[in-house]
Amino acid sequence: MSTINLGVLKSTTANPPTMQSQNGIDRGKFCRAWVSFGRRLGDGAQYEVMSQFNTLAVEDTGVGTYTITFQNALPSNRCAFAGAASMMDEIIAVIINAGNGETPPITTTTVNIRTCTANVQNFDAQYISLFAYGDQ
Repeated sequence: MSTINLGVLKSTTANPPTMQSQNGIDRGKFCRAWVSFGRRLGDGAQYEVMSQFNTLAVEDTGVGTYTITFQNALPSNRCAFAGAASMMDEIIAVIINAGNGETPPITTTTVNIRTCTANVQNFDAQYISLFAYGDQ
């Protein structure tokens, strides 16, 4: 086994590099964007970004609803998103906020998410993380 230490890894295309096994089988890709945000210490009514990659802004758009804006556009609006949210005494889900409107919840520059309890009521979580993966 070898260890490679790098400061920067560049792709030869606009897409993130693909990680492969020793047999050349695709095993994964790097994340396109991610963000972790939570309630601001000293002002629980405001959220602040705690860490991020390729995230320009997080907008609190209502109870349990947020718009994440990406710094660099995603390759398409057909990316996969995974998220987690936490609160002391509630089971919280992070879902794509399709709503009932005509506006798509995912574009190449934004995604609308919502956090809700097990009974599907929007809920302001304490901490939220979101990850975006896409290849197109």
